Amino acid sequence: MEADQIAHLLQEKSRLFTEFLEISKQMCTADMDLLEQEMQKRLDLQKQIETLDSQLQPLFQANPDAAEAAKNKCDVSRLTAENAKVYDAALKLHGILFQLQKIEPQLRDRLLTERSALLEKLESTQKSPAAAAHRYYQSAHMTYPVARRSPHFGDA
Repeated sequence: MEADQIAHLLQEKSRLFTEFLEISKQMCTADMDLLEQEMQKRLDLQKQIETLDSQLQPLFQANPDAAEAAKNKCDVSRLTAENAKVYDAALKLHGILFQLQKIEPQLRDRLLTERSALLEKLESTQKSPAAAAHRYYQSAHMTYPVARRSPHFGDA
């Protein structure tokens, strides 16, 4: 019974990682404006995956054979029918994780490129004549604040 539950949780984890993978692929080519939304979706999926991991841990401790099957480092011919389901579910999950590992460097490079472009844009904006004039205006008012009208002169 525990093995069936483990297999089910691994299948759910595969579904979440498949969605995570698709979002990651989209982020490699998406417009800059959509990256923030996509990152939030990935964070939400990550939380759901962590919840599944916390549910799997006690099940693996209670069934070490299923834990070995989930690692895909066991003799397949010796697995029980229940643990074979765990093995198959874990094999699918590991395939998705492998694809994710291949795409993550591309995504990281994309995000670093976008970050550099934004920093360049920010620096060029700060060096513009309008920005310099604004900084001068701000510093002039901080050094010599506008004096309030003295109440001794009455209302005009």
